[in-house]
Amino acid sequence: MNEYYFDFIKERLKKDIIHELLKEGIDNELIHKEVNIYFKNEIQLNEIKQSSGTHQIRDRSTYQHKKHRCKARVWNEGEGGQCSFTGSEGYDGFCKTHFKKGGNEWFLGCIDEPRPERPQFPNGDILRWNTLSPST
Repeated sequence: MNEYYFDFIKERLKKDIIHELLKEGIDNELIHKEVNIYFKNEIQLNEIKQSSGTHQIRDRSTYQHKKHRCKARVWNEGEGGQCSFTGSEGYDGFCKTHFKKGGNEWFLGCIDEPRPERPQFPNGDILRWNTLSPST
C-alpha cells in the first residue's frame, strides 16, 4: 500500500476512534494518551478483497417470485441479495448449506435483518459492499 494512503488511513482511524470515545463521555486527556500509545505500535492494514475473479454477479431479482427461499443474505461479489435456494422449516428458514454454515449466526446476516456494515469472513477478511444503501 502506498505510504501516503497508509498514513492517511491511520490518521483518519485515530480521529474516528477519539471522536467515538469522546461521545461516550470518557476523559479527553485519557483518550488522547491511550490512542496515541496504541497507534505508536505497528499497525497492519490488509487489502480488502472485492472479487476472486472467478465469480460473476447474478441478478437476484430473477429469484423474486420463488416461494420459501432461504433467508440468508449472500455476498454476490458485494452486491448482496438473498439466497436462491429453498429454505426449510427444519432448518429455521435456511437452506441446508446456510444452516450448516451458521444459520442465524451467518456472517452476512438474514435478509429480514439490517445488512451488516462491514461483514467479516470467518478467515478474518473484512468485506465492503459495492453500494452504500442496501437494496436487499
